[in-house]
Amino acid sequence: MSNKTEQHLEHAEHAGHAAHNPFDRMVTVTIAITAAILACVTMLGHRAHTETLSKQMEANEEFTKASNRWNYFQAKKNRQYSFETAAKQAGLDLSKEEVAKVSDTAWHTGIRKEIKNWTDESARYKGEADDIFKEAKEHETNAEKAREESKHLHHLSRNYDFGELGVELGLVLCSLALVTRNRNFWYSGIGCTLVGVVLASVGVVQQYLMH
Repeated sequence: MSNKTEQHLEHAEHAGHAAHNPFDRMVTVTIAITAAILACVTMLGHRAHTETLSKQMEANEEFTKASNRWNYFQAKKNRQYSFETAAKQAGLDLSKEEVAKVSDTAWHTGIRKEIKNWTDESARYKGEADDIFKEAKEHETNAEKAREESKHLHHLSRNYDFGELGVELGLVLCSLALVTRNRNFWYSGIGCTLVGVVLASVGVVQQYLMH
């Protein structure tokens, strides 16, 4: 609870002790209720702001992870392409007529063995790259989701901020009503408080019931 709220509550308590007519008692009760409402709305606003920052940080972390995985994916693909190129080039060389005429069987066997190794390595790097690709896409999806939630919470926090402002104005006007004993201040204070409650309630519905 803010210092302002505590000050208004103290003011209401002192005024309650000194109240000698029904109007003073009604305004004092109204101030106490409004102060309690203000504390609730303020808490909701703080939570929304905190969650907004948390989701923003989560989105940034997920984007960073996605970027790292994409770099790793590219490195794996480069290795895959290198082995594929080596295997294809060796295969083309073996198919050349002058190479085919070479009678060194061990040499041909060694080249074919190297081609097989390069082909196997290419397949291995392709499989690893595919897994990394899925991880990168998953991090991107998580980042987008967190960013959208952050935007949603930021919108809700504005509802809470305006709701808090309305309740604070209501508290001030009710305090003026107690000092001046002017019913118009009291009615205006109640009206501002109700507007603030409606705005905060819309935020609660959207955040906890509709989300």
